Amino acid sequence: DKDKVYFNDYSTLVQQQGMLQDSVRTSLYQFAILENRVDFKDKTVLDVGAGTGILSFFAANAGAKKVYAVEASMMALKAEKLAKGNGLGGIVDVVNQRVEDVELDERVDVLISEPLGIALVNERMIESYLVARDKLLKPGGKMFPDQATLFAAPFTDDALYNEQYQKAAFWTQGNFYGVDLAPLKEDALEFYCSQPIVG
Repeated sequence: DKDKVYFNDYSTLVQQQGMLQDSVRTSLYQFAILENRVDFKDKTVLDVGAGTGILSFFAANAGAKKVYAVEASMMALKAEKLAKGNGLGGIVDVVNQRVEDVELDERVDVLISEPLGIALVNERMIESYLVARDKLLKPGGKMFPDQATLFAAPFTDDALYNEQYQKAAFWTQGNFYGVDLAPLKEDALEFYCSQPIVG
């Protein structure tokens, strides 16, 4: 099942460490939450895709009375361990489910998440964030973040094109174990040259 594969990627400490060590992202989220304490003080918060729970801990430190740290991967077990280890077990409630499946007795005052991914839509977290907004956020509730701007600029890169072209060249073989692969060369070139390169 593709959900299992997707969430499995986020269940490793290596993956989480990479995100935590993105100091620009982590420090900006901490700043946004702690500098807006009035939005968190005595409020109920839901962290969508909590991972290790770092944003949940920031919300708890900003005075939230209850934080639901929703994490679909097995990283939820590590988040729970961190919450207890940091004395936040009574405030941060780790929920090991997809946010789409979460049912709460109440709607929350604030949603927090890091839903942006690469180019806003690559990881598709934005979809889960919006489901949480529609299903679990009180009318007039706050979202951190609540907007994003996507910038794009066309460019050409001969080295990158040549690299992709070489990958597609496999399909130009006229005698691959007695099979002519050339009828698929245009399909291969289209595939390799239409895939986003992230790196």
